[in-house]
Amino acid sequence: MDNHTIDHLLHEYFEGRSGLEEQRRILLWLNRSEEHRRYYRECAEIWALQHLPEISDDKGAVLLDTLNRLIARGEKPRRSLWTVVGRIAAIFVLGAAVGYATVWYGREAASGSHDGLYTETTVPKGSRSKIRMPDGTTVWLNAGSRLTCGTNFGKHNRTVLLDGEALFEVAPDSLHPFRIKTKEIDAVVLGTVLTVKAYDDDPMVEITLLKGKTSIEQPAEGKTVALAPNQQAVYDKASRQVSLQPVDAAKYSGWVTGKIYFADEPFEILAKQLERSYDIPIGIRSEKLKKERFFGSFDRSKGIMHILKMIDIDHSFQWSLKNDTLIISDK
Repeated sequence: MDNHTIDHLLHEYFEGRSGLEEQRRILLWLNRSEEHRRYYRECAEIWALQHLPEISDDKGAVLLDTLNRLIARGEKPRRSLWTVVGRIAAIFVLGAAVGYATVWYGREAASGSHDGLYTETTVPKGSRSKIRMPDGTTVWLNAGSRLTCGTNFGKHNRTVLLDGEALFEVAPDSLHPFRIKTKEIDAVVLGTVLTVKAYDDDPMVEITLLKGKTSIEQPAEGKTVALAPNQQAVYDKASRQVSLQPVDAAKYSGWVTGKIYFADEPFEILAKQLERSYDIPIGIRSEKLKKERFFGSFDRSKGIMHILKMIDIDHSFQWSLKNDTLIISDK
């Protein structure tokens, strides 16, 4: 193929308009030489960078540290799987996939199947990030969180997939409800401010409404409940039940401004929050401490040791650092 033909095929492919025959021609062309694969990577980078949403972290800067690349060979494509992965505040990893011969640049971006090109924002532990979505919605992502959306976001739908914790200031659009999907439940809103806490390794999913109206859907059970301001929906992953409770919603969004809030939580759950906030593994060698429950609000900037000293009122525990892990045990 001449340069004009391959440029046209790649353009159509990146735009999502190529069929199976065109994808087969691209795959054959890729497998002919390293030069072809290098050219493809350059084109993918340019296209992807032009189509990523506006992104900034909580310090007002994004570090574009590394562009990692890998092309995997395969057989005749059966369907199209596109990937553009953005790793925020650490790495952007951009790329694409041709059909069944998946081409990953970096790791798999999200659980489940995502047909079509999509972007992913990943926030490492110890950081927070702010995203401005194409529809005008603002999203704050907490430490250890991941947000995925299709590059057609805002055109036909406003659906995002969250693993982690986020505050959404959703731009109103009566024709396109904003859907926040977690593995277990969805939040559907029109113009609303809410927080969603849905880490894969937490036993609960929490959705807290600050302003507006939100409906909580359980797709697997076919159930829907309405949420009012200063209400929180808690989904128990074990029982698969949703309960509603009144809360001071502002406290659950305090992490955006550097606050850490504990609301009657056992320390083994609280420790996960501290691990994410300070990017340090915590080992608990006290069964008593694991089950002990805590209330409180702390300034994140004062450090993890300040928080530990504040919650250890009766001086029952001791801590040490071993192999970069903070070990907490009984005295």
